[in-house]
Amino acid sequence: MNTEQTVNMKKKQTVMKTKQALAQPQRVSLQLPLLILLTVALLGGALTASAATKTWVPTAGGSWATAGNWSPDGAPAAGDDVVISSDQSASITAVPTISLNSLTVNGNCPLAGATSGNRITITGTAASSFFVAAARTLTLGATPGARMNFTLAVSAQGTVNGTVIMNPSAGAGGPYDFTVNGTLVMAAAGLITVTPTGTVPTAFHLNSGAALYIGSTAGITASGSTGNIQVNGTRTFNTGANYVYNGTANQSTGTGLPTGLTGVLTINNPGN
Repeated sequence: MNTEQTVNMKKKQTVMKTKQALAQPQRVSLQLPLLILLTVALLGGALTASAATKTWVPTAGGSWATAGNWSPDGAPAAGDDVVISSDQSASITAVPTISLNSLTVNGNCPLAGATSGNRITITGTAASSFFVAAARTLTLGATPGARMNFTLAVSAQGTVNGTVIMNPSAGAGGPYDFTVNGTLVMAAAGLITVTPTGTVPTAFHLNSGAALYIGSTAGITASGSTGNIQVNGTRTFNTGANYVYNGTANQSTGTGLPTGLTGVLTINNPGN
């Protein structure tokens, strides 16, 4: 083999190695998009998973945490829709601090916190994502070790046709609160109140930007036992909130309507 043949062979070997080296990154570049697509698909499936609807089964209370007390089987997870469809003769106990998409109460229902001060937060945007049926009572709290708080989030809408009782029981502590950051519709007979009356305060907070639809002929009051809101502690009716009087009869605004209102006041009843 002469010198020229040797050089040509070396050139061919170099070209072949270069082609092999260039081919390797191409295989990697084909794999990366596949990995990215797979990751996006998995994440997309997780993000679009829908909330489950959990319906309480017993009629004599029981533990919220017991899987068999719910249909389908399994305690509610954050973001679920919870339905209490039947009257309860005893408390539903061990209620955690939890954010739910919705809570529908069609039966008399006492909820007792797993720990005193636990909070239920409703976040759903559908109409009546929090709902208490007419002539039905939702009781929040029980013994001193099982008191409850409640929040209607900014995006949430609630309707109280029946009664919500804040039950702080006896003893020290508090205040325990019902807080509205979204929209709450109170029917003419709708009531948020407290029992038993005692030294432990319960509060109602209507925050700036929230909306309260008032059905009671007595409107809303700063204290006492008239109007839609009758808790025994602080009643905060923010000047930046929106107020709609939409009762089916003539209404008094009540002593709770704040002065210096910067929110919207709407009077929409037969006396308007």
